[in-house]
Amino acid sequence: MAWARPQAAPSTRAFSSPGSYTLNGTLGVAGVSLSLSGSTASLDLGGFNATVSGDFQTTGGALLIMQNSADALIIAGNAIFDGGDETGLLTAGNLRVRGDFTQQATVSATSYAASGTHTTTFNQNGSSVSFANFASHFQDLELLGAITTSLGSDIGVAGKFTASQTATNLKGNGFKVVVTAVAVQALTVDNATIVVDENGTGQAQQFDNVTFQNFPTTGVSMLQFIGPGGAAAPRNLTFNNVSFQSLPVGAGNLYVTLISSNGFGLNLTMQGSNQGRQGGGNGLNLSNPPNETTVGGATIFWP
Repeated sequence: MAWARPQAAPSTRAFSSPGSYTLNGTLGVAGVSLSLSGSTASLDLGGFNATVSGDFQTTGGALLIMQNSADALIIAGNAIFDGGDETGLLTAGNLRVRGDFTQQATVSATSYAASGTHTTTFNQNGSSVSFANFASHFQDLELLGAITTSLGSDIGVAGKFTASQTATNLKGNGFKVVVTAVAVQALTVDNATIVVDENGTGQAQQFDNVTFQNFPTTGVSMLQFIGPGGAAAPRNLTFNNVSFQSLPVGAGNLYVTLISSNGFGLNLTMQGSNQGRQGGGNGLNLSNPPNETTVGGATIFWP
């Protein structure tokens, strides 16, 4: 069924769809929220753009389908995904959220399981992100602009995590972000752990001009990297200008953890870090392995 543009409605009520729709043109839902509800409800963007000026929600098994690179869903309000299994249905396009993002698991643990080239973008200051089940995840995640995005749970990024401004702030509230690849030119990480796990396949990685701050003083591991080393020659990674809040020695504290998932050579250089030798910091000791000590093929260098 093709879906034409609905008429504007008062902002005090939602436009609720129990049916199955495929867009045949640009959709604008003005002055109202859009809710897809019920096990037979679905919205396929079909290569078009949809803009919702209020909230967007899936419930009761409803599905959002984005499988075309031209698909774009722009949500001015909050995004709530509590519908059916989205596995294989969010494979392309861009979902852009200006409000809060919440994944719930009333019907399905995978009510937001993006894959392929799908990208979720946050570009509004003050947004929060929360997942009820770690089986749901972003594919590519982008924090765009001078914004603060807060975590309400651990989150997974099956693809690439992108941030490019120093004023981009990830407020972690003690949670962690588990990603496969990073393309970070600048970022402030506030009380969050970044875990880069390549899942056995080496990726292009950039993690530069990052500041870690406002962590507890015990049991801290700020940055963790797990990836394969090189069999013929060591694989070399360099993270530039990564600064860490100073932590006391002991109490389980670590700035960086490096693991070679295949036991071959994996070298990580923390170039320009305030906790390196030139910065006078204690990263040489508060890392696993310690500075220039090889464990299981993994070696960290703190110039």
